[in-house]
Amino acid sequence: MTRVETLRRDPYAIYAERILELVPMAPLGDERGAREIGTAIHEALAKFVQSHPRGPLPDDARETLLAIAREKLEIFLSDSDFEAFKWPRVEVLTGFAPQLTLEAAMIAAGAFKMVGRRETEGAAYVPIGGAGAGEPLWVKPKDMSFGDLVADHKSQLLTLLNQFRNPKRSYPSRPYVAFASRHGDYDHLARVKEWSRAGGGEGEGASE
Repeated sequence: MTRVETLRRDPYAIYAERILELVPMAPLGDERGAREIGTAIHEALAKFVQSHPRGPLPDDARETLLAIAREKLEIFLSDSDFEAFKWPRVEVLTGFAPQLTLEAAMIAAGAFKMVGRRETEGAAYVPIGGAGAGEPLWVKPKDMSFGDLVADHKSQLLTLLNQFRNPKRSYPSRPYVAFASRHGDYDHLARVKEWSRAGGGEGEGASE
């Protein structure tokens, strides 16, 4: 799912990783990036699910999950990269952070056997740190239902994938500057800083 988000935000990163088969070097020292943050989040969720594999959740489920998340993410809490690892509401609604809506589309298609084929009425994400930590932020699109938003993001994904089926399609770096990550694993290859210093937009870097 994270690769879908990367394809929208930075197609060149997908080109470098999947077509050129370039593997980013591991961070030096104590540096941490989005990859390590994502791994820590998945470890926190896995630990919580293992503690409550079935049946109703306890009354303190939210507090327990937050405590596990803070434990796993402790080394990131003062890291500026962690501060950038968020899902602002506008990015969720516009499809640049599509994990929630596309997972809802997968549920509707019956992708998860334990859940079955069903419609998702809504979705929320829960901030770990900062003001409002632990409080679910519900995805509430304007002028449409959540189901309509899911259908729209699914349509966007199919259109995007079909575009990249064309072998002549280029893979631009950061084509949507407002929704680009702070930095990527392949920015040096795309000459992002060089183009920025020259006065070009971040999306004018190298492409296939």
